[in-house]
Amino acid sequence: GNIVKKFFLIILWCLLVIYFSCNLIKNTSNVDNPTLIWESHLFYILMLGFFSFPLGSIFIIISLIAISFVQIDISNMLISIYLSIISTFGFYIQWYKIYPILKEYIKDRL
Repeated sequence: GNIVKKFFLIILWCLLVIYFSCNLIKNTSNVDNPTLIWESHLFYILMLGFFSFPLGSIFIIISLIAISFVQIDISNMLISIYLSIISTFGFYIQWYKIYPILKEYIKDRL
C-alpha cells in the first residue's frame, strides 16, 4: 500500500525500462542487418532520454560522450544496459531527491 504509493514512479520507470529492453532484444535478435540493429539501439537510447528528461537525459549524453572518448570496443547491448542504469539513477535523483526539495522551497515561498 504505502510503499507502492511512495515508489510508484520508480516502479513505473523500471517497468518501462524492462518493456523497452525486451523490445530491444526482440528487435535485435535474429536480424543480420546492422542498420536495423543500430536503429533499434538508437530508438532505445532516445526513449530512455525522453522518459528520463531532463536529468537522465543529461546523464545519458555525458555517458555517450565519455564512451566515445575512451574508444574501447564495447558491444551495443552493454552500452544499452549501462545507459539504462545511468538513466534510472538520473530519474531517481530527479524525482526522489531534487523534486521534494524544490517542492518545499516553492511551498515556503508562497
